[in-house]
Amino acid sequence: MTPRPPVEANARLYPFPKTPVVVICPDGCGPDDSETAIADGPAR
Repeated sequence: MTPRPPVEANARLYPFPKTPVVVICPDGCGPDDSETAIADGPAR
């Protein structure tokens, strides 16, 4: 697989994902909510 360039979002560069990624951000989701979700990890 050919390496892909980084993804830029909000003035930050992120490495291109190696696997498919899905992000859901409901209306009204704040930065603290996202940080908590990331820290909690995948749903089980």
